[in-house]
Amino acid sequence: MPHPVIIVEGALIFCDADLTKLFNLTVWVDTDDDVRLSRRVLKNEQQTGLRKQKLSDLLMKYEEKTKPAFEKFIEPTKKFANTIIPNYGFSAKLMDTEKMDIPGVDLVITHVIGAVNSQK
Repeated sequence: MPHPVIIVEGALIFCDADLTKLFNLTVWVDTDDDVRLSRRVLKNEQQTGLRKQKLSDLLMKYEEKTKPAFEKFIEPTKKFANTIIPNYGFSAKLMDTEKMDIPGVDLVITHVIGAVNSQK
């Protein structure tokens, strides 16, 4: 039995135009560069052993590879979203995404519930 709602997530999800055409709702969570970098640094600090990078290496990789790749390949696909949710706030205490208060999520939930109810 098909499911009325399938959630697909990924940084490069809008890069495939054929795939994007299959979506009923496309959402872009817009996050400031500084917030993305801060999250990356704080997550790295929580790592141990070989998984933890030196801060200088992490910052160099971000500036030379991660940020330019985002700007070239991911950011331009924002235009394919029909809903953009701003997520500029950041708290190191709220690294757990389940506890983050992201304005606009209620709009997405309402749309998904409407889709489910229309399938019944």
